[in-house]
Amino acid sequence: MNKSNSNNQSQTQKEKEYRQLTDNARNAVVFIQKVLTGKKTKENFNILLPNWVKQKVKLAVGFEINSHKISKNGIIHAKKGHGIGGTKVTPQSPALTDADFELFPYILQNPDYIEKGTINKGKQSIRYVRLLPDGKIVYVESEAHNSNEDFVTKTAWKEKSTG
Repeated sequence: MNKSNSNNQSQTQKEKEYRQLTDNARNAVVFIQKVLTGKKTKENFNILLPNWVKQKVKLAVGFEINSHKISKNGIIHAKKGHGIGGTKVTPQSPALTDADFELFPYILQNPDYIEKGTINKGKQSIRYVRLLPDGKIVYVESEAHNSNEDFVTKTAWKEKSTG
């Protein structure tokens, strides 16, 4: 195989991966919309993460993850606490809107940074963070589900940027 064919195959593979990620994100938004409107849906949606995100997760928490799911319960929990009319909404932590919830796939697939979260009942959490153009920061927090390789969203919130 010559160099030109190799480059074409590499480009085709990158395009295929990009299409898979964008199709997956689009389907995740449909899942989130169903959860937000109370329509019947499955409990979790498996979100595909690019390899570079998986590598950043490994750097942040010290181990690799195999899967990441957006959870119906995590969305409902975040909406009750951090959504419009939520119990944890403050001037420093404004309410998540439906549009913010629909950003979850984008935030998970394209975080500005990833940080180690809390440990609850022996389960490590990961925070995927995205800075928004309006100066807000959205955090999507996920925790280990069955093992430290499988993660599920547990909550999300928004904060005003401090600079």
